[in-house]
Amino acid sequence: MDSCSRKEVWTPRHTFSLSEMNSRIKYTTHNHGWEEAIRILDGKGWATSSMKVAEIGSGTGTTSLTFALLGADTTLIDYNEGALEQSRAIYEMYGCKGTFIKEDCLNEPQDNIRGMFDLVISSGLLEHFTGNNRFRSLEFHRKLLKPGGLIFIIVPNSNSYWYQGMKWICQATGNWNIDIEVSFNARELEMLCAKAGLIDYHVIGYTGLLDDIRCYFLGFLVLLRDILPKAISGFLKKIQRFLYRGKVSSAGNL
Repeated sequence: MDSCSRKEVWTPRHTFSLSEMNSRIKYTTHNHGWEEAIRILDGKGWATSSMKVAEIGSGTGTTSLTFALLGADTTLIDYNEGALEQSRAIYEMYGCKGTFIKEDCLNEPQDNIRGMFDLVISSGLLEHFTGNNRFRSLEFHRKLLKPGGLIFIIVPNSNSYWYQGMKWICQATGNWNIDIEVSFNARELEMLCAKAGLIDYHVIGYTGLLDDIRCYFLGFLVLLRDILPKAISGFLKKIQRFLYRGKVSSAGNL
């Protein structure tokens, strides 16, 4: 069955501070997936300052913002106006410029963005579609690319027991507010890439095993903080902040 998440699910419920966004950017740039993407870009001899980058289903725009801070010309595409307003405010907080477009990735791209980008990225988008809509979303990425351009997609891994366990706990305790989220395995991603006519594609792990465990343990602490009494929640929040700082500082430099 072809379906997708409801638009209102993605209306922002939290305003991000500068320190929170700094932590999100550090997390983005201290993962194996990011390092692999930069390695490929370096191999092609591309300077980020001369690149045009689009982020689809952009949400906060953290990944595109990271490229904007490196000098790239960035465009953020989302079908939720609230998400676009939030990302505009975040960009302004960093003094960065971007183009913000309201568009559904299940539609045909507007002429002014078709075939315009060196790099098209999405983080946590394709898993919110089922059936042929998964392919249609990927096809939207491809249609934005210049000849020889690159697509960088981040999706949850079906084989991550930590992810599956955390999702089950959230659903069981009534703390899962996402209506559709279906993770991927490597084979499905490869089949979608082939169907979309992409070449030289490969699937890698975005984080190492220890980082994966730490990430979902932090998520578990957030869950406990939300469902336990206020006094205990405050203590758990302190632990969460301590572990998150440790995660960022222990990672290697880009």
